[in-house]
Amino acid sequence: MLWAAAALVAVVTATTVIGTLSSLRHQDQAFGALSPIVVARRDLPVGTRLTHRDLAVRQLRGESPDSDALSTTAAAEGRTLTTPLLRGGVLTRRHLAAADRSGLGAVIPRNRRAVRLVVEHGVQPAVGDLVDVLATFDPATLGDGGDPTIVVAAAVPVLTVEPGTDAGDTVAITVLVTPRTARRLAFSSATGTLSLSLAPPEAATGNG
Repeated sequence: MLWAAAALVAVVTATTVIGTLSSLRHQDQAFGALSPIVVARRDLPVGTRLTHRDLAVRQLRGESPDSDALSTTAAAEGRTLTTPLLRGGVLTRRHLAAADRSGLGAVIPRNRRAVRLVVEHGVQPAVGDLVDVLATFDPATLGDGGDPTIVVAAAVPVLTVEPGTDAGDTVAITVLVTPRTARRLAFSSATGTLSLSLAPPEAATGNG
């Protein structure tokens, strides 16, 4: 009796395994094989030095959404993020600074510049936030009667935030911008008054 019961269990187990394998093969044929991809466990600001606690591996059916997507967390641990990455976002090689770069310089791509701004009576952003930098000019200097306030840099990432120097009312931040925007910020800082507004993560374009 025992050997008969054992044989029955073996047959049932084998049938289940065969059925499962057949189902997986059918899914692979219909939708593509499973591929591991690395995603962010939480919202990760620019400049984050990645650890295994920041990342997770998910199995994606079919082709990876990006040919540069990483498949193991080990490939990213110890590297620095050059752009913000939202929770669940796929981590690619383009998100990572070179392995031999560290500190603030690690997050500055070749076509970007880090610019320090001192702003009074404004919001207090955190590292990784996106901000719009606005400049207000003296209306008397505007010959065409245009709006005295313009957006100089839109949805640019904050790299550093220094402690307030005027009872928390003045903030010094460093933002990551294009060379052209860096020149606009320098001019606006010298001739107008700068202010900040917080932008949502979805506003990130990489064109600031």
